[in-house]
Amino acid sequence: MTPSRMTKRTLWGLLAVCLVISALVAGCQANPADKNSVAGGPAAQFVHDSGQAAIQSEKRGTAIDCMNNIAQLHTAIIMYKDDNNAFPAKLEDLPAAVKICETCPETHKPYNYDPTTGEVSCSTPGHEKNTR
Repeated sequence: MTPSRMTKRTLWGLLAVCLVISALVAGCQANPADKNSVAGGPAAQFVHDSGQAAIQSEKRGTAIDCMNNIAQLHTAIIMYKDDNNAFPAKLEDLPAAVKICETCPETHKPYNYDPTTGEVSCSTPGHEKNTR
């Protein structure tokens, strides 16, 4: 392929990109009559919805991390009970390897622990069902 042909092909590609961008900008006009529309039109609405989805995914991820921490703590508590014939008096009595999961990953608050039943729970809103 000759350099002039390559330049023409590159210019056509650049023109196509410019047309796509201008179409997106033209579609980003706010609709003042629609109270639910995001200023900027459909493209801005798409970006807004994508951001909301990313935030929800992050919250679900931290809730899953919290649930995994509680499951690990529960396993450590059961192993401690099997070895010592009693639940630990506090979570700090568990081995050092478990110490990394003693707090909720979202709020960094310590988990609630009941030494009479060995139950561990999280007080973070949305994580209440994370109990073992």
